[in-house]
Order: sequence, then C-alpha cells, then structure tokens
Amino acid sequence: MTLATGPGMETLGPKIFLLIIILPAGIPWLVQAFTPYLSLFYLGRVVSCLIYTALGPVVAVLIAEISEPRIRGLLLSVEEITVAVGQLAIYVMAHSLPWDVATAVCAAPMILVASLTFFVPEIKQLAKPQNYRPVLLLTAVFILRELGGQYVVFSYTVYLFRKAGVGLDAFVCTVLVGVVRLVFTVVGAAIVDRVGRRPLLIATSLVCGAAEVVGAVFLLVDVPGSSWVPLAAVMIFVSSYGLGIGPIPWALMGELIPTPVRSVGSSVCNLNFSMFSFIISFVFPYLLEIGLGSAFLVFASANAILTLMLCAFLPETCGKSLSDLEDTFKSSPGQSE
Repeated sequence: MTLATGPGMETLGPKIFLLIIILPAGIPWLVQAFTPYLSLFYLGRVVSCLIYTALGPVVAVLIAEISEPRIRGLLLSVEEITVAVGQLAIYVMAHSLPWDVATAVCAAPMILVASLTFFVPEIKQLAKPQNYRPVLLLTAVFILRELGGQYVVFSYTVYLFRKAGVGLDAFVCTVLVGVVRLVFTVVGAAIVDRVGRRPLLIATSLVCGAAEVVGAVFLLVDVPGSSWVPLAAVMIFVSSYGLGIGPIPWALMGELIPTPVRSVGSSVCNLNFSMFSFIISFVFPYLLEIGLGSAFLVFASANAILTLMLCAFLPETCGKSLSDLEDTFKSSPGQSE
C-alpha cells in the first residue's frame, strides 16, 4: 500500500487521493467494534491498516515543502506527537473501557485534509545518484529502527511487564509508557531545531540499544528483587525513542529526499517501515523461544548497527534549505562536487 501511494497521488492528484482514503477511514473501526463475525473483524483490521499506511508518506512531504528551515524540525515532529497522543489515548481506553467501545471511539478523530501544494514528478528521477542515495539511507534507518524492537516495546507492554515480574499492575505500567512517550516526544519537538537532527538521533539510538542491553542482562540473570530494572530500562527506551529515534526519521524523510522523488521515495521508506513492522510482529513470538532477554540482545544489536551507520553517513539537516540538502548527496563521501 505504501509503495502505491506515490503513483496514486500522481495519477489521481493529492487532494482526490486523500479524500478517497480519509472519508471512509472510520468505517473499518466501526466494523471491528460491532460486527458479530470474526471474518469481518479481520477485514476491518486489514482495511484500517491499509488506510493508515497509505497516509504515512503524505504528511512529511507536505510539511517539508511548505515550512521554513528554522521551524521545519518542530513541524515535522508534530506527526509523531499526534501518534504518541493517540497511543496514550488507546492505552487509557484499553484500561478503562470495554474493548468494543474503545475500538469504536477510534473512528472519531478522522480529519479531512483539503488541499496539497506539491507536484509529484516522474519516477525515473529515482535513478539519479543524488536522488537514490538519501532514499537508501533512510530506508536503512527505518529498517534498523524496526529491527531495534520498538514495535515489541509498544505493542507487548503488558506481556513484557508481567514477564519481567514488575510489582506494579501491568496495565498501569502501560499507561505510564504512553505518558512517558508523549512527554519526551513533545520535549524532542521543542529542542530538535536547537540541538540538531544528527546528534539527537545518534544519541537516542545509542541509549535505546543500551537500555535494551541492561534489561536483557537482568532478564537473563534473574537477580532477586531487581524487577524494577526491566521497568526502568523500558522507560529509558521509551523516553529516548520519543526524544529522537521515533520522530526524527520522519522529519528526515521530508528533508533529505530530493523534491523530484520525494513522494516516491517516501513511499519506498514507508513500504520498508510497514514491511519490517510486520516481520517483527510475526517473528517475535517465535523469537521468544530463545528467551525474552536474548530477544532484547538481538534488538540491541540492530540499534548498535544503526548508531554506527548514522555516525558514518547521516548529514545534519537543521537550518538548511531543501536545495542545500539536495546538493549533499550529489557526490560520494570524500569527493568534491
């Protein structure tokens, strides 16, 4: 679905494309909430996922093209803030409401995006080195970020806290995860234009990996009275994720991918994000056969690789115009333009 988004906008026009996607977006949630048939429940789940992934590439592209460099990082972080708000709201509803009511409420916040101001160029532009290099870099960032286990942390929170033997109620801990993510995502949005994308992304990627290593060690060793350590490790992971590694790749997608291939390139990045989210969600139950602690060590290794890659290849985008950023990838590292 993400791979079809760029050509879909080019064929139908961005405004019509968004209208077609958004207008019926609440229906699959209502189907999931009220249908008595399991097959229709599955269908509603699939359709809601397709709608979400189709919308992903649009926001970063729009914000990058219509905003000024000095506030672009803040605006590009807004999308991740809304994700954090939505996730926190869902955690709270899952704790407080019957599941069908909580599911039905998800149909409410459908916002109609009325217009777009960019034009999608020809796909063949992706063959140029200055165009495909940033796409490859960001594709690798999204893949390694998903292999770093963020999907597991946010989707298996209750299971993780119960497995770790945390003394607090697992659902209360889950709500706390949502609060921490939201708070640090807002903090990240406030400082990203001051600190810069590159140092913030590198630092949070490193901290996420370190938190996973600490949690893994205590899960493997099983020290009596140390159940609070995995809880603290998860909270450190969540705070670092919200601060940088969560929102910044989306910001970079709007900044680094050149204008001629921005829609297509962002679709490719979203395709890999969605695909590896699926892979991790599918593989994780089998990965548990080697133990939760060992699984977290695998995730930590992906974050370590991501940190090294960012140090080697990621340029700073803060405060630079889109034309300056497009020139960054015209020559290979170490070559003059």
